[in-house]
Amino acid sequence: MKQLPAKDILKVISKQWCSSQDFMILSNTGKNTTLKLMKELREQLGQQNYFLPTNLLPMDKVVEHLKLNVAYLEKVSDFDLNSEETMMNKRKENNHDSKRN
Repeated sequence: MKQLPAKDILKVISKQWCSSQDFMILSNTGKNTTLKLMKELREQLGQQNYFLPTNLLPMDKVVEHLKLNVAYLEKVSDFDLNSEETMMNKRKENNHDSKRN
């Protein structure tokens, strides 16, 4: 399975509901394992009297269940964005300097 950058994971967890595709991305598991984990979580939430749409789980419960460290993801995604901007600015400066010569 392909690992996503932190900013892409944050985009996925910003949704209200988690589909099996989202769960697969967040848990980094295959389809069968994803469906098994989702079923377990659905049963737990059902015991707590949650009414759930078909094939969807509340994203906040998924994040909690998978123990995703959102603060860390935000910190790392800011670092990624800042480093990308820095690289782009350096490239622009280098291109601007080379045109002067």
